[in-house]
Amino acid sequence: LSLAKDLRVVFIKFACRLYDMRRIEERELEEQKHLARETLDVFVPIASRLGMYQLKGELEDLSFRCLMPESYMSIHQQLLEQGKMRVEWIDYAKKSLLTILSKDGIQAQVEARLKGYYSIYIKLKKKNKTSIDEIFDLFAIRVILPDQMSDNGESIGHLYTVLGIIHKH
Repeated sequence: LSLAKDLRVVFIKFACRLYDMRRIEERELEEQKHLARETLDVFVPIASRLGMYQLKGELEDLSFRCLMPESYMSIHQQLLEQGKMRVEWIDYAKKSLLTILSKDGIQAQVEARLKGYYSIYIKLKKKNKTSIDEIFDLFAIRVILPDQMSDNGESIGHLYTVLGIIHKH
């Protein structure tokens, strides 16, 4: 009930949980497991519903590291092996998208991020794979366009135009 009345309570709870998860190694093993499980089951879904995706990702990864350390380290090792190549590819993709869109006179912002360890783990599990070399979406790219208004309100036609340009290339 207090969450519904004042969102500041939610933010304080999230700050406390993030602090606790970042320092989880200082607790006893049983308490670590309990805290990590509760974080995945309660805090992560709420963060997702509130659109707090960066917080959601960090809480997932911290919980994952605590609850499944072998799987976490396996993914960590595989990502280290790809390391610099992934970052370079993301930079190349962002620059390419901006170039393609600007040639067509489209002002856009392009953001990219690496997928979190837990997200990769879930993807591997769903596809029944063991190596990150067997999955393709290890990062996400987002194209952000300015709102466009028409006489009927907000227009979305430019979104499909941009999608068509990207598909063409």
